[in-house]
Amino acid sequence: MVAKGTPGTIRVVKVSAAKGYKTVVDSSSGSSVDVYFRHGTHTLKFEAEVNDSGGLTVRVTPVGTSR
Repeated sequence: MVAKGTPGTIRVVKVSAAKGYKTVVDSSSGSSVDVYFRHGTHTLKFEAEVNDSGGLTVRVTPVGTSR
């Protein structure tokens, strides 16, 4: 879950993963936050950022294989 912080910032307040997934919070606050979800060799990146108009842009992308 991402919450609004001070103007232009957001923060990760809670991360919940499906069974079998491990999570790593790479950056927990600022103008963007990154959380990785790993299951075996599969990794997904969750990224949320405050866009230029002040709204929130969210992306979930695969990042290849974990080592």
